[in-house]
Amino acid sequence: ISWFLEHVLGFQYIMEAIEKGKSFKVVIFWIAVIWLITVIQHAANAVYAQMIKPKYEVILTTRIREMFYQKAWTLDLGSYDDTKYYNEFIWSLEDAPKRVIQVVISLQSLVKTTNAVLLSGAFFLTYDKLGLLFIGCSFIGNSLCQLYLNKKNFSYQRAVKTKERERNYKFQKNGCILR
Repeated sequence: ISWFLEHVLGFQYIMEAIEKGKSFKVVIFWIAVIWLITVIQHAANAVYAQMIKPKYEVILTTRIREMFYQKAWTLDLGSYDDTKYYNEFIWSLEDAPKRVIQVVISLQSLVKTTNAVLLSGAFFLTYDKLGLLFIGCSFIGNSLCQLYLNKKNFSYQRAVKTKERERNYKFQKNGCILR
């Protein structure tokens, strides 16, 4: 929202004030309001990033790992001799918290982008209908590219982790120490 206020409405208002010869005090007041909103937003982001997010990431990670440990407690020990099972279980144990946090970050990004598109779309709808087409195409293109890149990254990480887990399992089974 602050982006919309600052970069869209703010510039529009300042340009109109200059064109219509309004008082310089009016322009300074608008800039001060935008500055204050930006400072509040940055302070809120800092509190979230430094205090709230780390606390709840630890809680989330702990709860997910507890679920895995409860599952591991009920399994037969012979399951761990299966390389494929060992690989999947250990990989899941390590990556599940990261994936959940990444989903939350992706949802946050989606909400931000959707908000920006809706606000910008409403603005362009009133001033420039062709601009609305540009905003829509940009949003769809960006979303499709991000989806494609996320899928590629996930499949690459899965292939690499599989090889690493097989190697680690074989070393541990043979009594080798990994450093």
